[in-house]
Amino acid sequence: MPMTTPAPASEFTLLFVEDDQFSREMVLPRLEQLFARVEVAVDGIQGLERFQQGGIDLVLTDQHLPGMSGLEMTREIRVSDQETPVVLMTSSIDNDILLEAINVGVSRFIPKPYDYQVLSRRLKIIAREIADKRLVERLQQQEVEELRSKDSYHLLQQEAARRKEHHVVRNQMLHQALPDGDGNLWGVEVRYAPRDIMCGDAYTVRRLPDGRLLVFMADAMGSGLSASITAILATSFSNFFVAHFQTGCICGFSLPILVGRFREYLSEILLDDEVLSCGFFLVDLARLELDAALFALPPLLVRVNDGTVQQLRSGNAPFCSYTGAISFTKLDLAGIAELLATTDGVTDAELAEGGAYREVLEEDFRQSPTLNALQGRFRQRVAAGEQDDMTLFQLRRLGSADAVTFRIDPPPTYEGVAEAVEETMVRLRGERILDGDLLDEIEFVLSEAAANAYEHGCLGLGGARKRELLLDGSYDAVLTGSVAPEGAHLGVAVRIQREEGLLTFEVSSSGPGLTPAHFGVTVESTAVNGRGLQMIKSFCDSIFLADEGRRLIMMKSFEGGNYAA
Repeated sequence: MPMTTPAPASEFTLLFVEDDQFSREMVLPRLEQLFARVEVAVDGIQGLERFQQGGIDLVLTDQHLPGMSGLEMTREIRVSDQETPVVLMTSSIDNDILLEAINVGVSRFIPKPYDYQVLSRRLKIIAREIADKRLVERLQQQEVEELRSKDSYHLLQQEAARRKEHHVVRNQMLHQALPDGDGNLWGVEVRYAPRDIMCGDAYTVRRLPDGRLLVFMADAMGSGLSASITAILATSFSNFFVAHFQTGCICGFSLPILVGRFREYLSEILLDDEVLSCGFFLVDLARLELDAALFALPPLLVRVNDGTVQQLRSGNAPFCSYTGAISFTKLDLAGIAELLATTDGVTDAELAEGGAYREVLEEDFRQSPTLNALQGRFRQRVAAGEQDDMTLFQLRRLGSADAVTFRIDPPPTYEGVAEAVEETMVRLRGERILDGDLLDEIEFVLSEAAANAYEHGCLGLGGARKRELLLDGSYDAVLTGSVAPEGAHLGVAVRIQREEGLLTFEVSSSGPGLTPAHFGVTVESTAVNGRGLQMIKSFCDSIFLADEGRRLIMMKSFEGGNYAA
């Protein structure tokens, strides 16, 4: 179907709510240059009345307004409209305003006095987001109508296949930080990008009864239904073996046992002319060892602790119906900071200037402090258009508990949360390594994480109870008037890796911890709570849980780092 260019800001209507006449006269001409139409209101009540008349695409409002504040107006807007972006202007953003703004759905903050370049840039970004979202919604609606008219049965079969694939392809270690024998924490991340439902890639990450991890990656030859069946059957075998051979795992399970059984199984399902590229990784963090069996995967990239990168090539040809002797590889994880494995959809991707991504993958890996940062470099380099199926598996050292730049242990109170966030941001601004937009994102993330640690951890406030308090308007009063039980604690720790371009934040608390499921729940736009954890997930490169969920580790990369240094 034809694609149309999203409408620019010049085709939108902005509602500008500002009580200060001087500010209105200074800013209004600039806004009128950006937008097709600018509606002006001088207080919150007038602004709400104008919004309810309809036709507003974006709201820009001051916080301090007579009669009704900007946040109070936003709360009233959200009663009937959860989608229209609201940008809040204020000269005094404190923690109370931040938390309330998150709960009522404010999209962005603009500091006062105005920086016109910042104001213009952020409004253009938001306008582009509006246009993109509306375009996607139109295209989705067109696709639904076309599918209904052409083949509704085919759509049902596709959805069933997608559900089956999600049931087989799994990562049991998602968002979980795992300790090793030396007091360090490790994390496993997998990024899975199937081109369509009939995907030749598949993977599974499973924890064995003895604590070891088994990671399996499959990349079946070809594309379409045949490759998808092969990949899913191969992955299903790994899941079945782990689930039903628990006694064997405890009493001496080894990679040769699994791969030997896998060879017997695969020889019966592969066609004579069919092959499978795949990799088995058995991770023993207690012993800091990794056993691997690699079959025609692209070379593994291993970053050692001094920052240098080594390649580890597959020792076996791709699996086929007559695969013979198999070689295995053992790695000592004590000297390794990170390991990356990919399928050939990554390495074979075409670069925009010609050539294949394998030519620059090692360079990008060396300069990327997180898997998310590596994916960003990938998207910048590759040619536009549809890519092949892609899977990336990363095992990385997260660091030890004492490897921090600074630590703050505030009192477990509502005021303590605000003090911890404020002190953290003062120290980060003093580092002079982060730009304003990134600092805004970090402040949002820290505010929500610290508030959640206090509410959920120290006070034991569950999601259902918080929703009740928000709906009846007593949330702030309960939070400020509550006293944490004896022994409760809060903590914030920050690790700054300047050369690598990586910030790691840890927020810890007593009480019940979070689980990975908290970050996997889809939160509707109309929900009154629950959006904070989703915001943390979207703003951070990686998130991990340690100490039974009482310690939230958040990682964020920033420009200016240089792993190659």
